[in-house]
Amino acid sequence: MILLNELITAIRLSKKSSIKKVFVKIAPSKYCQEFLQILLKEGFIKGFQICKKDNVLGISIEFRFDENGKNIIRNINFVGSNLLATNVSIQALWKKQKGEGLFILSTSKGLITDQQARLYNCGGKLISIIV
Repeated sequence: MILLNELITAIRLSKKSSIKKVFVKIAPSKYCQEFLQILLKEGFIKGFQICKKDNVLGISIEFRFDENGKNIIRNINFVGSNLLATNVSIQALWKKQKGEGLFILSTSKGLITDQQARLYNCGGKLISIIV
């Protein structure tokens, strides 16, 4: 989870400076790859790849921009932490409004979106909210 927090922080900082591509110097954990796969599938990023830069293993992320040149990701926050577990029930997910952004949850099925959680009829620990 610490690596995922670092990845989300790097994405948030890169978004503020309107960088088109960023290299994040973190070990590519399973959670990080699942998280980026969700961002890719949902259309928030163009792509990502695990690569070495200056003999350091990391993840290269390419962002998507709208027609005005602004990053598609308006806001991204890391919610999950070991100290404060934010569990979300399936009932709470059904009450979630459409404009509240994309919730990413950690479940027994891995990292999934709130839409997938409703399909699987399961809740989980809230990891991130993306708007």
